[in-house]
Amino acid sequence: MPARSENRLSLACKAVFLAVLVSGCATEPPPVPPAELLLLNAKAEMKSEWRKSGFYAGRSQLQPLPLAEGLYVASREGVVQRLDRITGKSDWKRDLNQTLGAGVGGDGDRVFVSTEDGTVFALDSETGETLWTQAASSEVLVPAVARFGAVVVRSADGRIVVLEPETGAERWSASFTPPALTLNGYSTPVVVDGGVLVGLDDGRVIALALDSGRVIWESIVSVPSGRSEVERLVDIDGDIQIDDEAIYLASYRGRIVRIEPAQGNIVWSTPMSSTAGVLLGSDKIYVVNEEDSVLEVDKVTGVIGWEQKALRGRRLTRPVAVSDDTLLVADFEGYAHLISARTGELVGRTRVGKKAIRTTPTQVGDIIYIQSSDGALAALRQR
Repeated sequence: MPARSENRLSLACKAVFLAVLVSGCATEPPPVPPAELLLLNAKAEMKSEWRKSGFYAGRSQLQPLPLAEGLYVASREGVVQRLDRITGKSDWKRDLNQTLGAGVGGDGDRVFVSTEDGTVFALDSETGETLWTQAASSEVLVPAVARFGAVVVRSADGRIVVLEPETGAERWSASFTPPALTLNGYSTPVVVDGGVLVGLDDGRVIALALDSGRVIWESIVSVPSGRSEVERLVDIDGDIQIDDEAIYLASYRGRIVRIEPAQGNIVWSTPMSSTAGVLLGSDKIYVVNEEDSVLEVDKVTGVIGWEQKALRGRRLTRPVAVSDDTLLVADFEGYAHLISARTGELVGRTRVGKKAIRTTPTQVGDIIYIQSSDGALAALRQR
């Protein structure tokens, strides 16, 4: 998805006693226990084009990046590789000798990874050579985004920085101080022609001018309520999606909304709690809610259609579209599940690794690339 924070309140902090933690993040048990996987009468299968190991991600937000014929993959230990997308064969390999927190981002000519201490590395996409480095103001927990001649970096202290892609020089920065207590995850900025969309930890989504950082508009998706800081969590951690007509996103303990892009007005909203983000179909939206039910939402009206509850509590990733008729979500035990986009029925399952898949699988055409936290990497195609 999207940086999803384990689909739950962060496990990185100590237990919270219904109060504010000085560390700034919160933890509590999952809302529902993980559902056991039942025998499945598979109607669809995922064929493995190739599988590899050795890409350990751990708790870092690492996901494969497909660009042209290459697939760029990083490990928490600091190794970055370019693989052939079709065969999985390694084209080049770089060891940065750094602990990586997020990656991989890229713009075709360069790929970007970020270290836990906030250093952004730009590597030549053809050779792996380091082109430049730039220090962020704090840890970077989501991959850098590069589009329209800009590299956008979001750090944990609420700072958004736009860098020049050729040199790494700072073009502008903007700071949005997060609340005292937040989920340990962040929404990846979305770069559009002329602007940057960012979901904030206080329930707002903002549009910033790409050339200057000026706030174009802001829209309130969720309003904090409750007496304790835990009750007032309304983070927007899931991926924001856009099409030619609107912007779509969901918040924690808030709602899923459709926003018109010119002024940020909310067209419709439906109560929903989600940290995974949304997937756009042709006329539907698909979302994983706080309890890990997968839901279909009408894109025009916001009306909820089917709901699939068989994977509740399994810490699902944001859905991806395998085909027009099939969705894929991955879970905390390394399984990838196929769901009918028309009915919500579970139609297939395969296992990628033995540990959690924490980041949203990536896709080119009909091939899905999935990296698990224990280092398994798979290229899958629906049969």
